[in-house]
Amino acid sequence: MSPPTHPLICPIVSPHSASPSLLRALPFAPTPPTSLLPPPSPAGPPQVHIVNTVSPGGAWQSLKTSMLASLYDNKTARTLAILAAGRHDVAFVQEAASAFPAAAQAASSPLHASHFVVAPSDCSKSDQNSLVLLSRVAFDPGSVRELSDRALALCPTANAPVAPGDLLAVSVEAVAAGPADFSAPGEAPTKYLLGSFHGDTNGLASLPVLRAMHALAQQMPDHTLVFGLDANTHLHAKPGKVLGVAEFADAFTSLGYASCWGATPGASHYTTFCARTFLQPQLQKACSMEERATKGDRNPKDFVLFPSPQWELEAVARDNTGEGRFVEEMVLPTLAFPSDHALLAATIALQ
Repeated sequence: MSPPTHPLICPIVSPHSASPSLLRALPFAPTPPTSLLPPPSPAGPPQVHIVNTVSPGGAWQSLKTSMLASLYDNKTARTLAILAAGRHDVAFVQEAASAFPAAAQAASSPLHASHFVVAPSDCSKSDQNSLVLLSRVAFDPGSVRELSDRALALCPTANAPVAPGDLLAVSVEAVAAGPADFSAPGEAPTKYLLGSFHGDTNGLASLPVLRAMHALAQQMPDHTLVFGLDANTHLHAKPGKVLGVAEFADAFTSLGYASCWGATPGASHYTTFCARTFLQPQLQKACSMEERATKGDRNPKDFVLFPSPQWELEAVARDNTGEGRFVEEMVLPTLAFPSDHALLAATIALQ
């Protein structure tokens, strides 16, 4: 087969960030036991007194306000703007709020005219939903069928912590006529099985869900599986406790899939770089600036998987700025990029 006129472009983005309650706690240290508290200070509670001491003049309060505005109040609008700035046929989104699909499809959304949103029928009550955004030029909205339940039925959920909204599986047909922005009739498959998945913190559900999506694809031989996921894989595995990226790579290659990172994803392919400060809850997870690379969360967690050798990777890129570029060693989220995962864009084409 000859390749489509234009390749399939699949960004994967996790627009989530810290919860409002966590953000509102940023300027304060955790409260120690009452017996350890110093006498009340005229400057206010001990936590505020500490911050006022190291940040006189109230600069910390302005910083807190700007963080809330960027990472909470304006998070959805900024995420939509980032997604709209790129050209893509498919966007896989994880950990989206239940209100995000409506916001993305609203008349005021920058994606309204170009894309339609597919959300799980069983949305998460904790606002952690996997979505698929599809180009109106490339795909037929009327052909969409949700297959999440079929996929989950093939997954041994007893040993896989999969919550409602974590997995979205849909079948969809490419537009058979019109502008050739996706594929021309007869040159590429017209039916696709698309999966969007958010793995649990330790990645224990990622392998069972991968195998379930593969099993579903085997039942639908006239469809091509493209799977965008936050697998929550880690560089350093703990057998039975934390999924290592090498084990995940062995699994998808053995099933006949290639990834946007090739067959051996490694440390240079990290898509998260998060480090907790001493002014946030869970003080035991805090680390100093010098320790952020070794004690923070810097792992290759995000993937776009596709059948090999039928399809091949043409290009892959990360973005942690919202400007189409990736800054190495920059901790996420930032005031300009309200996600703790980098946006991952992969261009794949039929061989």
